[in-house]
This record gives sequence, structure tokens and C-alpha cells, in this order.
Amino acid sequence: MPSFLKGFLGVVVLMAVALGGYLYGYHQNWYGRLMGPGTIEGARLPEASVIARRDRQTAAADQLGFEPDTQILFGDLHVHTTYSTDAFLWSLPMLGGTGARPIGEACDFARYCSNLDFWSSTDHAEGLSPRMWREIRDSVNQCQAISGDTDNPDLVSFIGYEWTQVGQTAADHFGHKNVIFRDLEDENVSARPIASAGVTTTVLRTSMAGWPATMPLREGADSRPYFDFNAFLAENRAVPFCDADTPSDELPLDCFESAATPGDLVARFESQGLEPLIIPHGTSWGFYTPPGTSLDKQLVPEMRPEAFSLIEIYSGHGNSEEYRSWRPVLEQHREGVVIASCPEPRENYMPSCWYAGDIIYDRCMNTEMGEDVCRAAATQARQNYADMGVAGHLAIVGETTEDWLNAGQCLDCFQPPLNHRP
Repeated sequence: MPSFLKGFLGVVVLMAVALGGYLYGYHQNWYGRLMGPGTIEGARLPEASVIARRDRQTAAADQLGFEPDTQILFGDLHVHTTYSTDAFLWSLPMLGGTGARPIGEACDFARYCSNLDFWSSTDHAEGLSPRMWREIRDSVNQCQAISGDTDNPDLVSFIGYEWTQVGQTAADHFGHKNVIFRDLEDENVSARPIASAGVTTTVLRTSMAGWPATMPLREGADSRPYFDFNAFLAENRAVPFCDADTPSDELPLDCFESAATPGDLVARFESQGLEPLIIPHGTSWGFYTPPGTSLDKQLVPEMRPEAFSLIEIYSGHGNSEEYRSWRPVLEQHREGVVIASCPEPRENYMPSCWYAGDIIYDRCMNTEMGEDVCRAAATQARQNYADMGVAGHLAIVGETTEDWLNAGQCLDCFQPPLNHRP
């Protein structure tokens, strides 16, 4: 064989090997990895540090002029890791994320960064597979084991999860509930994370498509996390739904259990002989809370309000339970039909439905339609927004986020959440 041909074939072979390696790596990248619980790195805090933390609090109480008969403890009962779908999304490069944050790191963060006395895992139940639930329980137990003497731990760890409910109308929206179990033993913790039935579960288990195979071409070296996210979604979708008619204590461990209402959630815990701490939150965040939502529907006996002894009033979303007399949309009930209308602006509050009309009016006045036509168009835009409820922002097209200015926001609330529904 001529030497030039041997050289050519050698180059072809090398190219084939390189291409094969690339395709193999691409396939591995596209397939994605299942994220694990991570590793708890830190040891128990030194005894002197724990005592110093207590002494600083005692000194602060003295300066305020009172002597508490109990110690005030600081903790976090609303912690998400990348076992939560939303936290996983925010960790991706395209959103400026810094990578996976597993449950093991939450333990180290609570102990060393937040300097907490207690914390609980509360990843969204709707995105937890049986494997993740086992690993969460194991990791939290490991975190507690590091804490040392049970009479004087440096950190108390609890197992929990979040029941993340979203309703399409005000009548069937109940918000979120963080579920915290007092003890760590398996028999004292829910056999399965109980998710919310309805919109949230439907989106995560059936509607959320994951990232396309073209992502590596767009993201290059940063593509791997996107396909890890796809693997996360696939693992959850592979879990079969539990039989809705079987009592919770008789269900197998490896099925997806859900509850449609707070009352149903409490009943499922009772079936397992459990009485966890259940903390409502997110009842007034406007991103997905329908206009017209109020707390009173959660206080009827069948919703089991006696099971909720605390309520979360502040989080990273803002101060989300602050009352105001204004409403984003007015609703009247006539013969079983909800009639929506758009209220006029109030001091420190511009209803988004009203401002939708202002946007349409300004656009119209830049044409030759005339004043009467433009006012009618604005009125119709306001009604369209009110009728569309939580999706009202889709009533008009072509606007930017900046075009809405402060519409829908509580201007005299203390750090309100987006589109506060008071």
C-alpha cells in the first residue's frame, strides 16, 4: 500500500475514533445523570461556638430590658434543594445558576453559613421520586447524627416537604403547605411525599417537556445540567400514580400519592397515624394566585384548619400575607356564575386590569381611531383582563415588562410579593 494512502487511512481512523468519542460523550450528555444527595462535609460546631451564640442572645435580651424564661431559637422551615423542580431550574447556566445544590449542602449551609439552631428539608413533593425521598431522609438523619449530644445539639434537623397547590380559580386555590415531621425515624415520617393534585402535578409530570437535544449546540460545555434536568423529569414521570381509593397507610412505597385539598392532605396523614406540623404559605403570591382569592375558604371545617397552627408571613418572595382592602379584580356570584369586573385605581394601588386599558388607550390614541373608539377599546381590555384571571397579562400583546410600571403592586406594603393578592 502506498505510504500516502496509509497516512490518509490513519487520519481517517483517528477522525473516526475522535468522532466516536464525541458522539459517545454527546449521548452521555444528552441522556443526563440523576442527581444524588451530595455529601455533608462539616463536623459539629465547637461547643464554645454554640455557647457563645446563646450568650449573645442573652446579652441582647438584657439590653432590651427583659428576661425571657425560654431561649429564642432561629431556624428555617422552608428549604429547597435541587431535588425541587424550581430550584433545579434556577441552578441552570442560562438563568445564572451556580450548579446543583443537593440536600447534603443544605445541612452544611444551615450549620456554617446561616448559623441556624434548626432547619427542615421542604422540597416540593410534586417533584420527588421514591429514591429522592429515601435520600432526603437519610441525609437529614446524617445531618442530625453529626449534631452530637441529643440534649445539647449544635443544630436540630427535621424532615419535611412542601405540598405545592395551585388552583385555576379563586374557589379551588389553597396555596402551599410546608409539612414538617417532628421525629426522624421512618415510622414517624410519611411513607411517601404527598403531592398536590391538579395543576402543579399535571405541569411537572405531563406537560413539562424538558430540554431539546439541540441544547449542546447552543450551550456547549454548559449543556450537561440541562440533560441532568431531563433525567430528573423522566425519573418522576416513571413513578406510577397511587390508587386514589386506597387508604394512605395501605399504599406501596413506590407510587405517586396526591391530595386535592388541605382537608384531604390531613386525612392522609391521619391514615398513617401522623400529626406533622403543617405551615400554610403562598396564599397571596400573584404570579399564580387567581384574583379574588381569600383565606376564608381555608377556614371551613372540611379544610381542617385546626391542623395549621402556624402561617408563614415572610420569605424570599416577600411579605406575602399583608392585608389591604383593595382587590385586583372584583367578583360577584350570581346563580352560581362568577361575574368579574375591574376596579378603579386606589391610592398606592393600580389594578393591572385597569392599566391594561391604559396601555390599549395610549396605543389607540396614536392612531386615527378617535377618542370614543379608544375609550371603548380600553374598557374592553380591562374586562378581558378581569375575565382571564391569573392569565390576565395575556389579554394584550406586544407590551414589555417595563410597560406595566407598578401596576398590580402594593406600593405601601413592606417588601410585598409580586402582584400581591391581599
